[in-house]
Amino acid sequence: MVLFTACKNNDADVDPDTTPDEKNVTFEGIGYVITSNNTCYINKAVNCSGDYELSALKYKNKTYTIDSIAEKAFEDCVNLKSLKIPSSIKSIGRSAFYSSNLTSINIPSSVISIKEYTFYNCTNLTSITIPNSVTSIGEAAFIHCIGLTSITIPNSVTSIGSRAFLDCYGLKSIHIKSSTPIVLSTYFPFPSEQCTLYVPKGSKTLYEKAVGWNKFTNIVEE
Repeated sequence: MVLFTACKNNDADVDPDTTPDEKNVTFEGIGYVITSNNTCYINKAVNCSGDYELSALKYKNKTYTIDSIAEKAFEDCVNLKSLKIPSSIKSIGRSAFYSSNLTSINIPSSVISIKEYTFYNCTNLTSITIPNSVTSIGEAAFIHCIGLTSITIPNSVTSIGSRAFLDCYGLKSIHIKSSTPIVLSTYFPFPSEQCTLYVPKGSKTLYEKAVGWNKFTNIVEE
């Protein structure tokens, strides 16, 4: 029988008797799938809580690098508060943190996209940093993240999906680092035109004329 405990350890020392399948390993409420001689991915978190720092999986005297987080892996993890993701992770799946109670999370610079519904309904999320490696933010990626008050979108982002930040009622400021306005979908991705939009110096006129961005009533250069 596997005992699920708070996810507060770095590396997982897994009893080989906990699972009959060599490719599937469960430790402290997180299910891993071993995909090669030295890599694995997170398949499903079942009962993890508190603050957790991912690093690597240790199993049968071998260390496996975690390279991705699967679709819906942390869905409905209501007791998970914060998560540190290592730079070994290249991909975070669709709806990965759907309706979890995360308050903060780091996205490593190894990740290039935030997929659809990744943080959908993470109402306690108050802090997130989008690295300069991310090129796209998917549809409804942050929808109903009512705890967010400010978001910075780096100049690497070239695509923002429809409803990406819809219903983020606490959002007061949006900082865009691209001097050229991103082409927005027909469905406005932000919660309100009343948010203050901060844009790079010299680009205010472009944003005032750009479709979608011109809905903002307060555009400030910084």
